[in-house]
This record gives sequence, structure tokens and C-alpha cells, in this order.
Amino acid sequence: MSAADQLETAPPPAHRVARNTALRAAAEILGKFATLALTSVMFIKLGTDAAGQFGFALAVSQLYWPIAGFGLDRLMLREIAIDNDQTANLVPKLNSFKLVVGLLCAVVGTLFVSIDQGWGTVSSLTLILGLSLVATLIGATAQNVFMARERMEDFFLAALPVKVFSAIVGIVILLLGGGILAVGAASLFAAIVGVGIGWWILSSRYGQPPAALDRHPRTWLPLLRRSGPWGLQEVFGQITFRFGFILLFLTAGDAIAGEYRAGYQLLEATLFLPWSIAASVLPLVARSRRGEVSAEGEPSLEVITRSGIELVLALLLPIAVLLGLCAAPILKTIYTSAALPAASYLPYLAAASVIYGVGHIAGLVALSHLPGRRTVEVMAISAIFSVAIVVALVPTHGAPGAAWAALATESVLSLLSLRLAVKAAGPTILLGFISTSTVAAAVMAAAVLPFRDDLIPSVLVGGCVYAVVLLALEYRRQGATWALMRRMVPGQR
Repeated sequence: MSAADQLETAPPPAHRVARNTALRAAAEILGKFATLALTSVMFIKLGTDAAGQFGFALAVSQLYWPIAGFGLDRLMLREIAIDNDQTANLVPKLNSFKLVVGLLCAVVGTLFVSIDQGWGTVSSLTLILGLSLVATLIGATAQNVFMARERMEDFFLAALPVKVFSAIVGIVILLLGGGILAVGAASLFAAIVGVGIGWWILSSRYGQPPAALDRHPRTWLPLLRRSGPWGLQEVFGQITFRFGFILLFLTAGDAIAGEYRAGYQLLEATLFLPWSIAASVLPLVARSRRGEVSAEGEPSLEVITRSGIELVLALLLPIAVLLGLCAAPILKTIYTSAALPAASYLPYLAAASVIYGVGHIAGLVALSHLPGRRTVEVMAISAIFSVAIVVALVPTHGAPGAAWAALATESVLSLLSLRLAVKAAGPTILLGFISTSTVAAAVMAAAVLPFRDDLIPSVLVGGCVYAVVLLALEYRRQGATWALMRRMVPGQR
């Protein structure tokens, strides 16, 4: 049975994946656009130096996520997807560990920054954003309950304060003449509001909520042993994501880091797509088996993996074409002409986003169906490679070197993750690369090339060409991507 046939004969799972992806993506899209707008206003009002400082403090604070979260959210997502009764057991333990370890990270991280930078704006902002991240981590606990139970409308409501409102308030603060410290305070306030909303939904719609905190740290260790593979994967993953920017800030200064942040922000704006797809298919991946269609009609593991790869390519390739060919007009439109130096290396970051998306899906499958140490080994190798190539390229080549390092790192990580995914789901998942979206993206690039210096015609012509070619080829092929796209249309089966 083909991938499309399995998806067509399994309407409930396919419908859920499409619906859940759409709802999660909606929250992420709003959040990414709001964050992008915040960075744009920051460039206009405060300049590249302030944008670089904010980006550095944010990068440092985001390093706390894998340490204080340590894979617990993904463990929770899997466990509750299999057994709803795990909610009351996991929620208080997760919250307690995140709170204690997160606060410790915020203090230690701020101390290290203050040693290098002195106590001033950057150090204060690092502390504020660190506390904001702790609150965001605790809010994510409730959000993962909603995702595990495939109630993405609840996730959407709980995620809005952190993903959208904090950026909107930050924009207002900047327009009124405020600085980056006030923007950071707005982020902290929004994260606390998000915790309250998530807990209220958990209480009102899911019955009596579990205890908020577990006061017995001895219960954490068994949980951390189970989440260890995810936790180590996230630690190494954050190193590959953040180390380049941090070293660039320390060696090249605020302004160059601010320019790089303008380009890297566009890459990060696309990552919600593979994250949304992965979060939506994780319950299916956790339950699926290689070569088996479940009694409930859920597709086999290889079909889910192949379809996920196809869907990631279909969504990311057209964005990468625009970012690669129209880098200068995009940067000038979103930011100011001060960000134009990033146009020279934005195509490398655009390619890295596509490669990352494929690797993310492959890594999810591998981690769910192979011994955790295999994925940890891959992430460790990638992190070591990333640090080595960043140290080799960034001090001598600056921002372009950081972009080259990002592309090289994601390529290595994706290839290693795909190798593991093939072991877990079989070589047929590689057929996902024989995708109609690749052909459509090539035709789109040819159509955009004459208009590459004019953004609006590029978007309109390129978008129309890509959509027409993709839909025509998918309709003819009746493939997995077509089946998933049909599920997104109300009333379709």
C-alpha cells in the first residue's frame, strides 16, 4: 500500500495531523511575525548595536532551555499521548525541576556575562530574559498536555501571550521611546501571563489540575534518566544553534552581531514549520510501527516519516527560494538599509533552514524508535563539529563565516539523523526527497530570477508559479502531500 493510500484510508489520523499542524502553525506564524516586527522596529528605533545586544542576551538565555527542560517536555508529550493518566504524575515534577534549575541557570548565566561585559545593559537584559525563559518553560508544561491530547486549540490560547503579546507590547514600548530593558520586562510579564492562562485551561477544561509543584527532588532523578536522550539532544542542539552568534558578538562586536541577527532572524522565522509538523506527528510516530497499519487505521512508521519529509520540503522550499534570490529587498523592507550586509550570506542561511527541517523530522523518528544513545551520539558529533567550524571561521570571516558554519553544521546533522531514521523506518523514507515540491521550487526560482530586485513581483509571481506547479503535479501523482493538503480543506475526506 502506498503512502497516499495509507493516508487516504486513515482519515482520522491524517485529519488530526493536518488540523493540529495548522493550529500550532497558526500560533507560531503569529509569534514569528510579531517577533520579526519587534526586531524590525528595534533596528529602526535603536540601531544595529541594540539589536546585537538583545540578540546576544537572548541567545545566552536560550541556552538554559535544554538544561532546565532537559527533554522533559518531549518525554511528557510521548507519555501522555500513550496514557492520559500520566498527567497528574508528570506535571508537578516537571514544573519543580524547571523552576529550580531554570533560576540557577539564570543566575549563573548572568554572572558569566557580567564578568565579560561588566554590570550594565547587557547583563541586566540577560537576567530579565533568563527569568522570562524560566516562566516560558513552566508554561510549556501545560501546553504539552494540550498537545499530547491533541487539543491544539487550547495550545493556541496558552501560547499566544509569549509568542505574540510580548512582541506587540515590546513594539509599543519602542515606539514610545523605551529601550531594550523595557522590552525584556514586557517579555517576562507576558511569560507569567502565559503560565496563568495555561493553568486556568488545565483546571477548567481538564478537571481537577494536578499539583503545581513536587517538593521532593529525589523524584526528579528517575524522570531525568528517562528524558536523558532528549535532554542531551537538546543541549547539543542549542550549542549548534547559539554558539556561532555568541562568539560573533564577543569577537566582532554589537553592530556586526546585529546585522547577522537580521539574517538569522529570518531563518528562525521558518523553523516553526518543521517544529509544528514534528509536534503534530509525534503522537503518531510514538504509536506507529514499521510495516504495520494499526487497527485504528493509523499509517505505518515509514509512511508517516516519508510524508513528514515531503510536507517539510513543500512548505520550506518556496520560502528558501525567496530568501535566497531576494535577500537584499527582503532585508531592506523588513529592517533598514543597515541590514543589507546580511544579504551576502542570507542564501546560506536559507538553505540551512530547509536542511534543518528534514533533519528535525528524521531525528524525531530516530529518537522515538532507536536507543536514545544513538541520537545523543549524532547530536554530540554535530555539536563538536559546530564548535570547531565556528571557531575556525567566525574570528577570521565574521558574519559570513557564521552563516557558512550554520549551513555546514545543519548538513552534517541532517545526514547523520537521516542515517538513523533509515535504520528505524527503512530506506523507503528517502523517497520523500523525490518530491514534486523540488520541481516546483526549481520552476519558481526560474520565474523569480528576472524580478529578484523587486520584492512584490517576486512574491506574487513566485508564489503563484510554485502553487500551480505543485498542485498540478501532486494532483496527478495523488501522493502523500496531496492527501495531507486535502485534509486541511474543511469537508474533504
